[in-house]
Amino acid sequence: MLPGGRAVLAVRRGALGDGGGTAELRASGETARRRGADVAAPALTQQEQQVARLVAEGMSNRDVAARLFLSPRTIDFHLRNVFTKLGVTSRTEVARALAASSD
Repeated sequence: MLPGGRAVLAVRRGALGDGGGTAELRASGETARRRGADVAAPALTQQEQQVARLVAEGMSNRDVAARLFLSPRTIDFHLRNVFTKLGVTSRTEVARALAASSD
């Protein structure tokens, strides 16, 4: 323990480790996995698949919500999950990803 409360200051400044947990991982013999091409992306849920298909057809969030009897905010939630799982950032990329997966 460092005298005079310096331990708290040292931790805040990162002096006792990197703060990211890598030292603990190394000490345990484990390594952090990085998401790459060799790691499969999580599968879309049925609801996410429905939302993705309708968005790929060109429907707005409001139209998708009306079609599925859900709120636009729920559609936004599902669509954000779709973006994350597919690794895309636009509705156009969702359509491309769905087209590529059906080939």
